Amino acid sequence: MACDGQLCLEASPTENPSFFVHSPHATMLEGVYPVVTQSIDSALHSVGGVQAIFPLFSQLDYLHLAGSHERRHDYSVCGILLSVVCDLLSNSVTHQQQMVQNRGFLLISHLLQKVSPHHLTEEVLDILLEFAR
Repeated sequence: MACDGQLCLEASPTENPSFFVHSPHATMLEGVYPVVTQSIDSALHSVGGVQAIFPLFSQLDYLHLAGSHERRHDYSVCGILLSVVCDLLSNSVTHQQQMVQNRGFLLISHLLQKVSPHHLTEEVLDILLEFAR
């Protein structure tokens, strides 16, 4: 897809997705640029790698807006963050190397020691066991 102000032109294949026929007409116009989607690995790499997720662990004790006016702790966030890290490590050698070079496991364990123990749910423990395998 390419956009110019309010005008967006679709240039992706419609019939057979395995055979991509690029239509250059949309990108040839002056001032129109293609919109490119990146994978999560590529996007994370552009902001510093897997260590860009680490500061989120220090914010686990922050209150979250649960309803229209209610603020409470969300103890599921820790499990979500750990599962994202686990998925990234299982799919990328680069992320594995970054974790070792930056002592990511030590940093995550240090940050988890500083937050409330209520974040260490059964789901979090299962994910930590998965890390060890």
